[in-house]
Amino acid sequence: MGGHSLLATRLIARIRSELGHELAVHHLFEKPTVQGITEHLNHPSSSRPALRRMRPLAPMSVKTS
Repeated sequence: MGGHSLLATRLIARIRSELGHELAVHHLFEKPTVQGITEHLNHPSSSRPALRRMRPLAPMSVKTS
């Protein structure tokens, strides 16, 4: 992935976590403006729920023989 793709992925993850909307990378590149993103968010094509923050895993003890 290039720099723009990585930034797009970060933006999409932020939209998903903060707004609860799903947005595909190709939608962002098709209409790379605030207005274009807003249009897509107002007419979503996916009903995937937003990601939830999970509790951290407890550390495991390591036994050495």
